Amino acid sequence: MTSTETGLAFTGGGIRSAAFCSGILRRLLERNVEVDYLSCVSGGSYAGTAYLDWKYRNGKKDDPKWHQKFFDNRRKRAGYLCRWEKLLEGILDTTILLSLVLLVNFIEPIIMWGSYACPVAYIIDLLFGKYLREERNCNDVAAAKSFSTRDEGF
Repeated sequence: MTSTETGLAFTGGGIRSAAFCSGILRRLLERNVEVDYLSCVSGGSYAGTAYLDWKYRNGKKDDPKWHQKFFDNRRKRAGYLCRWEKLLEGILDTTILLSLVLLVNFIEPIIMWGSYACPVAYIIDLLFGKYLREERNCNDVAAAKSFSTRDEGF
């Protein structure tokens, strides 16, 4: 008698891969395929680790009853960032996410770098302000340059 073992590999590709691998896993479990080895990369790891977590919580045995519960739970939690089943929750979640993007990308850098920019500007003004505020005329600079070259005999 030969025993056959089944290995399953989930590829990467972000959330699309996680959704695709979840669908493949669901079909295999519906057909009572026993998975002995599991290899996951990147987005496929979402489906693979969720499956293994549920499997170990249920005594390492595949059972169609907990398979259904597992996939129902995944479907219910699919919109964990923005729950649009209820309109007001979706609007609130989206507003919070956009506010975080605004805060992290624009407001926080201004606050952080502003605390460095003000003292540096003050020090530069203190050391070099007199020279920076001096009025210069380009004609004066050109005349001074031509005068100095005539003195050197060129």
